[in-house]
Parts: sequence; C-alpha cells; structure tokens
Amino acid sequence: MKILLATDGSKHAHAAGKFVGELPWRDPPSATLVHVGEDVEATNVLAAAMQALQTPEMPTSTWSIEQMFCQGHPAQQIVHVAGDSGADLVVMGAQGVSGLAAFFLGSVSEKVARHAPCATLVTRAFGGRTPPRILLALDDSEAAKGLPEALARFKFCAGTQIHVVTVMTVVKLFGMEYLEHVSRPWQQAKAWATAAVTGVAKDLRAAHPGVEVTSHVLEGEDVAMTLVELARELEVTMAVVGSNRKSGLSRLFLGSVSEKFLRHAPCSVWIERFK
Repeated sequence: MKILLATDGSKHAHAAGKFVGELPWRDPPSATLVHVGEDVEATNVLAAAMQALQTPEMPTSTWSIEQMFCQGHPAQQIVHVAGDSGADLVVMGAQGVSGLAAFFLGSVSEKVARHAPCATLVTRAFGGRTPPRILLALDDSEAAKGLPEALARFKFCAGTQIHVVTVMTVVKLFGMEYLEHVSRPWQQAKAWATAAVTGVAKDLRAAHPGVEVTSHVLEGEDVAMTLVELARELEVTMAVVGSNRKSGLSRLFLGSVSEKFLRHAPCSVWIERFK
C-alpha cells in the first residue's frame, strides 16, 4: 500500500497523519510525505508529519517513508505526484492553515478527489473511536463488488462496526412521490438494493471475523445528506465509498454530491477508485 500524505503543517494536516497512522493496516504501508509550499518551511513541516504518523500500534520504523516538497497549485501538484509515485491512496486534512482557508476545506480536496488516479482519504479530527465505526456507501454493482476487497487492507479488531448502506432516490413531483412504493419498478429496484447490501455484508463477515456488520437500505431525495445524517446518527469514524469512472458512482461521487458529502460529513471520507 503506497500512501501519499499531503501536509501544510496545520493541526488538521497533523491530525490527518495521526488518523492514517492509527488505521489498522494488515501490513505496514509505504508513504510519501509531500509539502506544497516554500522550501524554507518544508523541513519542519515534513518532520511534524513524520511525527504524526508514529503510533504504538505501528511505529514508523516499520514503514518505508520518503519526503518531498514542491511548488505550485496544491491540487495540481498533489494529483501530479500521486500519478508519478504510483500512489494507492492520497491522504489530506479537511482544512488547511490560516490564510489558506480553501486549501483542504473546499476546492483542493474536491479537485483531488475528482482527479486523483487513486483512492483519496479526507480526514476530520473529531476524536477517534475505538473500536472504529465504518460506513460503506454503495450505489453501483461494480463498485459493490470491489469494496470488500478494498477493506482487505485492514485487520479490524473485534467490536468494529461496519454499516453497509445504499440510498434509493425518492423523486417527488408537486409534493408527491413520482414512483410509488407499491409499483413494480420500485419493488424491483428495492430488491436489487437489498441484495447488493446483503451480499456485501455477507462477504465482509466472512473476511473479518468478530466484526459487527449491518446492512441498511434507505430512501431520500438528497443522497448526500441522507448519508450525512446516517453517519452522524451512527457516530461513524470513517465513510468508505466506491467510485467507478465510467458509470454508477461516477455520478454520485465525482460531481456535486461528492462535494456536498465531503463538506458536510461528520467523519473522515475514503473514496475508493475502481478502474
């Protein structure tokens, strides 16, 4: 697992390093710590990022770590380095330093999530939870097949909760639902959704003994806010979503919904990229 940790020296970037360092990796990952800014500050910023990764569970001595700095537009440079380094995951804090208000809170994180050639993780430091609670958001059958494999990177402890969820979009015209629940198309769609989350939940139970796996089929007009509300209700540590560039979740997590979800989610958000 090759991780690209983007840091600007802020407390949010420090929290991002701490968050990724505390994830229950099955095998020690390798990491490239990158700072987009002036070289005069790079040494201290990168040293702080290295310290943030250090955890009792997986000390950095077990990691393979490189450091680098570059200049230019943060989002463009992060995406460029991710591609050149062959990164599997880009990790960013949800907000940058003062004076760079939009560094990770808005445009940069959204652009990286949209254009990165690999998975992205945008972290929020709202306090860790042990064991963790994870939300898997499904929408597309191809993405659904790949998500259990994505979680195979982790060795979850007993008591970890994984909530597998899909949201059925409710369309309303003149205040009334366009497709009634008793209609055949709706029932067919619900049957597919139920089968999808149930199948993924079954695979996760088999792959992660001792983990509590629950499936949910929800309905809502606003997919992003429905997921946000569930994440808040369950006090989720991290939401994991799949993205297929050509179909399915491409419309869900590579456009306006992803930006809305990233802005409002009360937890860290991992977007897994499927080619």
